Amino acid sequence: MQNQPRGCVMLLTAGLEKLSSLPPGFLDVETERFLPEVRRTLLEAQIWLTAAGPPPSFLPRLSLLS
Repeated sequence: MQNQPRGCVMLLTAGLEKLSSLPPGFLDVETERFLPEVRRTLLEAQIWLTAAGPPPSFLPRLSLLS
C-alpha cells in the first residue's frame, strides 16, 4: 500500500470501466462477485480521499471459476 488515495480512486475507476463491459466469467474470473466488491472498495477509497482518514479496510479478492 502506497498510501495514495487519489491514485487508488483513479485506478479503481479505470479498472471498473474496463471490467464492466466484459461478459460474466471472462477468462474464468468470477466477475459477478468481484465487480460489486471493487465498487465497494471504490466507495471506501473515495471516503478515504475526502476524509484523509485511514486507508480502506479491505481489498476485493479475485476468485477463479475453475
